[in-house]
Amino acid sequence: MPKVIPGGYELADMQACTLPEPVDAGFKEVVQHLKGVDYTPVLYVGQQVVAGMNYMIICRQKPVVLDPLEHLVEFVINRAHTTGDWSLVSIERIV
Repeated sequence: MPKVIPGGYELADMQACTLPEPVDAGFKEVVQHLKGVDYTPVLYVGQQVVAGMNYMIICRQKPVVLDPLEHLVEFVINRAHTTGDWSLVSIERIV
């Protein structure tokens, strides 16, 4: 059972979602470099045309520690237009 703090939300039991290709590959490439925290995609939000393409995913964030406090985060990755390389744009806590 996830740890709950007074005034905090107890997160619902959300199932992992399936990301469309190539977003799934990009997500996996980016998160392999993030240590100490697990990210589970629960909602694929969509894409945004910028210098390349941004993809927004709502993820369940779970630190890899004893009794972790879990959060929902807005996870944005980018695929560069010129090279096709994937990069992390931002991770912002929602709840």
